[in-house]
Amino acid sequence: MGRTSEWYARHVGDSFVRTSKAWGYRARAACKLKRLDAKYGLTSRQCDVLELGSSPGGWSQYISYERRVSGMAWRTVSVDTHATVSVRGVSFVHGDITEAETIAEVSSRLPCGVGLILSDICPTTSCERYQDSIATAKVADALIMVSRRFLLDGGALLHKTFVIRAEHIASVMERHFSSVEVYRDSSSRSFNSEAYLLCVGG
Repeated sequence: MGRTSEWYARHVGDSFVRTSKAWGYRARAACKLKRLDAKYGLTSRQCDVLELGSSPGGWSQYISYERRVSGMAWRTVSVDTHATVSVRGVSFVHGDITEAETIAEVSSRLPCGVGLILSDICPTTSCERYQDSIATAKVADALIMVSRRFLLDGGALLHKTFVIRAEHIASVMERHFSSVEVYRDSSSRSFNSEAYLLCVGG
């Protein structure tokens, strides 16, 4: 069996993939966010939401659905460099959040800031540890910049990363947030080793 066939076999056999399809979500990430939401009460926050790295839109779908069910009318703005099919109740900005034009557009839609930032920004990886370290540092810098610009006092940032990068990013975030917790979902695929950083306060 080739690598592509092996990946496909793992993919279709993944319980999160099956569940996401059954619920109509675009990606298994929506089911992961649902589990994190149950643990941390993310969508219960009475606030606007900014989502970074939103494509293909699984997180956007979940946030939109939970907000509609709860009757909350708070705004959700998602940002990505890749075009994303629209999601009901979510305003999409096509661009790079580190660029002035994109920041200005997001500011116009979220003039009062947000209480929750969700990030699935993933750096370009290479086979060189030094280059990967630089790329990871750039992501951390971007998250800090966005948090300073948009996150309200007492707000939270949830960032999806990989275990191999989590310690590096967490060490940076601890200098800017009151609390930083690293969470690894026990159901994460071993070859992905996903981790989530929940950063609160500042």
